[in-house]
Amino acid sequence: LSAACVVMVTGSFDLIKIVESQANVWYILLLPIAFLVFFVSTMAELGRRPFDIPHAEQEIVYGWATEFTGVHYVCVMFAEYVNLCVASCLVTLLFLGGWLGPVLPPVAWFLIKFGIVVVFFLMGRGVYPRLRIDQLLNAGWRILIPLALIQIFIILVLAKFAPWILPVTFLGG
Repeated sequence: LSAACVVMVTGSFDLIKIVESQANVWYILLLPIAFLVFFVSTMAELGRRPFDIPHAEQEIVYGWATEFTGVHYVCVMFAEYVNLCVASCLVTLLFLGGWLGPVLPPVAWFLIKFGIVVVFFLMGRGVYPRLRIDQLLNAGWRILIPLALIQIFIILVLAKFAPWILPVTFLGG
């Protein structure tokens, strides 16, 4: 739902067009609720702490990875870090303007933003306590989904009554 907010404002699913539409202002500033929901739900999807329920010994005895050893375990862990990199790229492209920035080359800007997002994903490990599965489900259903719907409602209201504030381009608008 939070990525849908970006698509509504941009009017495109094309990541290049989404980045180019952030030339003046990043969507993290225009859509802060959508960013928060996207970041938290992505962290939960990645299984990073505090949402690392599959790794919690209290929730699942010995964790899900006990059957993997050697090369198979390394492949699973590598896949988790690839997922972290892909998620960081998505956050950078959808909310931080991707490769756009002054002075430095575009690749440098992308890597700087990407690195900052990765650091924030990894900081959750030491900053927040692990959630139980019931707490995660309650947070998802009672907090994240309503917040995403509120952001969509705000976009629709601004598109109708104050189009100069948020340049919404969906539905030919």
